[in-house]
Amino acid sequence: MDHAVARFPLFVSPRVFSGMVWRRDAVALAALVVWTLLFGLPILRLDYPDDAFYSEAAHLWTKGAPPYISVFDVKGPGYFALLALAQMALGPTLATIHYLSLACDLMAAMAIYAIGRRLEAPRAGFAAAATFIPLAIFLLENEAYPPLVLTETLAFLAALGGAGHLRRAALSGLACGVAISLKQTAVLEAVALAVVFARGRQPSVFAAYIAATATVPLAFVAYFASLGGLEALYQDVVVAALQRPAVQGFSLVPGGSLFYSKMLVAGPLCVLTICIWLRLRTPPARLDGQHAEVLRLWLLAALIELLVQFGNDLNYLCALVPPALLWAYLYIDRNAGKKTLRALVGVAVAMIAFFALVRTIAVKAEVSDAARTQVEDDATRRVAAIVLAANPKPDDRLLGLDFALWTNIATDLAPPTPFIHRMHLLCAFPGAGPDRL
Repeated sequence: MDHAVARFPLFVSPRVFSGMVWRRDAVALAALVVWTLLFGLPILRLDYPDDAFYSEAAHLWTKGAPPYISVFDVKGPGYFALLALAQMALGPTLATIHYLSLACDLMAAMAIYAIGRRLEAPRAGFAAAATFIPLAIFLLENEAYPPLVLTETLAFLAALGGAGHLRRAALSGLACGVAISLKQTAVLEAVALAVVFARGRQPSVFAAYIAATATVPLAFVAYFASLGGLEALYQDVVVAALQRPAVQGFSLVPGGSLFYSKMLVAGPLCVLTICIWLRLRTPPARLDGQHAEVLRLWLLAALIELLVQFGNDLNYLCALVPPALLWAYLYIDRNAGKKTLRALVGVAVAMIAFFALVRTIAVKAEVSDAARTQVEDDATRRVAAIVLAANPKPDDRLLGLDFALWTNIATDLAPPTPFIHRMHLLCAFPGAGPDRL
């Protein structure tokens, strides 16, 4: 036997085996990088309707004018802070906001793959990650959501193991706290994970999770309180945010809401999720019971989050995508033969990638050129040159109509009002709407 080991160490040496696993992971991660660039590079110059607004809010913050005090919005401060940090490194450009999103999409895909590895289902994890990329880039194209998906996925990755209970709770809670600072609805995922860490754990584990979850939101509260802007933060992020579904005019009457048209577009993913939900009582073979419980709570929280927001935008599907894809590929991986698995995974990835690409073409066709232009061009520079030729003073403000916020950034001039997005003037937000217009 010792002689055999000496002749054929490849098949019996734990060190060599771990090296093979490491190389397989390296190849998988490298493939995800290439896959992300393949889909992501073509959209770097594509300006989506909210890009200039997000960039202007972050840019003003770098100039000492924080959100809510100087700029109205209902999102949490986490995204503006993250984008402001990116702008400090790369500049307040369209490329910066897209680079940040692509980086978050890539890291989220890697986290999805890591979850598959942790569940001892690397093929399912890789298939889910590879499917996630085109969906994230083309279907869920709002730039504020990639960091949210990343932090929520990291929170569940930490909860699924790989460290002691106390450390897992702290890491998971910290990621949840960041997610809540990005978007308030992430509190639903935080509640799901609170259930995970409260079941059969020591009180110290649950306390560590709660304390870590509260850290980042409380830090933002302290920051705005120090500036005298706590009331503005509360009115925008809590009061106005809770009013948003009514502002958007949801109705159960067919044709009276965006819900039906949006769900029709995203139908395949929703049907997939419902089918998975119906099968959760019989989880895939060889899936640990505690792991199944975490994934089940993740999917449930994401479904509730979609319903709470009435599904009025495709972006609201973002929290649902990772758990839905993981469940789907786990069922395929654990209940099919190898040949069937390869065929099903290949077909599924190809179909969803094709679906995302077709959807992108449709979106570009139905939205006016004014909403999707290459803004970092000669036109923007000419407008900025005209403004700067008038020698504006540091405290001067620039009024740019509709999607002219890139001009504000190019001239480094603040807008004359905290309502800097045209939708603020079309919605019944407090202090906005027709009266403000």
